Amino acid sequence: MQIAAQLAECIADLQLGAITPAQWLQRMAGLTQCQSAFVISWTPGKPEFPNTSYSDEPVEFDGQWVAWADKLIRQCKPERPGLLDDIARTAGSMQESDTEPLPNHDPLIAYFDSDPAITLLVLGSHTRPEGWNDDNRKQITMLLPALFKAHLVHKKLSRSDDTIDIANNALDAIPRAIIGMTPKGELVRANNAARNLLDGTSFRVENGKLIINDSKIMRQFSGKLAELRSLAPESISQFIWNRSFHKEPDAHHYQLALRGVAHESWRLESNPHDRFALLVIGSPQIRISPKADQLRDFYDLSNAQARVVLSLLEGNDVMTSAAKLSISINTIRSHMRAIYAKLGVDNQRDLLRVLLSTLVDYRDTR
Repeated sequence: MQIAAQLAECIADLQLGAITPAQWLQRMAGLTQCQSAFVISWTPGKPEFPNTSYSDEPVEFDGQWVAWADKLIRQCKPERPGLLDDIARTAGSMQESDTEPLPNHDPLIAYFDSDPAITLLVLGSHTRPEGWNDDNRKQITMLLPALFKAHLVHKKLSRSDDTIDIANNALDAIPRAIIGMTPKGELVRANNAARNLLDGTSFRVENGKLIINDSKIMRQFSGKLAELRSLAPESISQFIWNRSFHKEPDAHHYQLALRGVAHESWRLESNPHDRFALLVIGSPQIRISPKADQLRDFYDLSNAQARVVLSLLEGNDVMTSAAKLSISINTIRSHMRAIYAKLGVDNQRDLLRVLLSTLVDYRDTR
């Protein structure tokens, strides 16, 4: 009972981030009175590429048993955690007196799960001449559900971190300045393009809040945030505000789009908690610069049509593009009709609007 209470405390500490997985393993080693503990995991079918976490010093082990364990687990498909040798004997893959091909120092190996990786907890007994007796095995078996819970906590935290990293990398790759904030204007997340704009020239952060360095636009922005805070939940997703402004003396032209996003998992009486604001900033400091072959492949254009599109993206009009590409005005007009048809637009303004939303190679020209 005392060990179970200590395990519960370890699990809570791991969940709260008070200890690292390595420190948790060290506690497991102490609670189970073994020399060392480590977790080994690998993608099913690929035991030659395992990942390991150790309680203290790395433990040397023969990779042969990892390959054996991989084959055993994929064949048996265990439905719950258990000691690996028990799983093997139940499957008829190991005789009662046989410990091979398990490591020679007779560790106790517990199977946890196979989603998305096969994961084993190894408790080393190489400083215990008597090895693991039946009472030891019974005690560990009783503790496995609690140990498995801690493993699930660790896996959930790891997956959450991975998901956040993936989302952040994707957000930073978008060639638009994107800022997520509370309805009071408090910054929650700014992607890489947005952080480059928060330098005080046109935008800055003050006391954790976004400030627009144009008093008229800032008043309008603050008013719209207040409006978002007062909306009924069913109206949040319909909220949108667009504004453009020029910032002197550099004559920077910015396009702002403020949207309300409902936080579906929150339904509190204090309604500002069930929504957040998303501000997208269009800026000349963030330029789209795709290559002709990218435009060709993305929109299924011909080589000639892609060159026309690229010229328009560079700011040239139709006459200038014709001269630059050494083609007649009739030819470029023919190309333009074909381009309009492929992109589903009717005029050059809408064509550029579609093209400027193409998320391919971009560069920061600051």
